[in-house]
Amino acid sequence: MRGPTGTMSTVSRDSIDLVLESGRVELAREEREELEELARNTPCDRAHECLKSALEKLREVEWAAGEKVLFCQDEEGWTCRNGMRFGQATICQCPVRRYIAKHFRR
Repeated sequence: MRGPTGTMSTVSRDSIDLVLESGRVELAREEREELEELARNTPCDRAHECLKSALEKLREVEWAAGEKVLFCQDEEGWTCRNGMRFGQATICQCPVRRYIAKHFRR
């Protein structure tokens, strides 16, 4: 997986630290394993910061088409390697971010 400097980065159990204002998110073993697998197989220029930060601070997203399309509300979302420009919007194609949006509504 490529990190922000172009170097390989890994995701381990210790690097997944999802937090809500009310406290840490307790992940079931299956959820943690699925997120680890998605992160290992998804290149990310932002070093999977979404797995290491407070969920409330994640860039805004919005589902469309019956939760088949995820729009990134970040003004610079188009710079993400997992973003696809669609008119003035950006479609998020990141499996990790889509998992978080779907399972944690963030």
